[in-house]
Amino acid sequence: MEIVNRRIRFGGGRQVPVMQIIHAMGEWIKDDDGKIYSAEEWLAKLRLSAHFLVTPSGVIIQLRDIEEIAYHAKNYNVGTVGTEYLVSGVYNYGTFLEAIKRPYLTSEQFDAGAELSIMLTEQGVMDIDRHDFLDPSRKKDPGLGFPWEEHLKAVA
Repeated sequence: MEIVNRRIRFGGGRQVPVMQIIHAMGEWIKDDDGKIYSAEEWLAKLRLSAHFLVTPSGVIIQLRDIEEIAYHAKNYNVGTVGTEYLVSGVYNYGTFLEAIKRPYLTSEQFDAGAELSIMLTEQGVMDIDRHDFLDPSRKKDPGLGFPWEEHLKAVA
């Protein structure tokens, strides 16, 4: 598993994480004015963060230490590790919601994400949940296209 360390400043203080939250976002995001941002740039623009981004090539980008709070899930930031699976391509919110209804992970991405989840469970971050399960009235990611049962089996 290849982890590239980059740092993003948006987040809170220290934490002891106990839960992994699985998210998805576009690898590239087009705003209403047509400007295109990378996932990292988009998070910074919104003053949000995640702990990890899992790229379609299977490279993991670490944005925050797991002991640092990241701003990735309203009401669930403290005590959690946020992992964003990047959906290959350029999306606005509407096209992204359509994309995550269909399978979108590459095999490299699935394997790297499962390995990351295993590493986190070995570090005591045992529970794993989906963003859309925690906040179904607001959030739709990681969507029906995320192989949830397969992920849980791979991590078990």
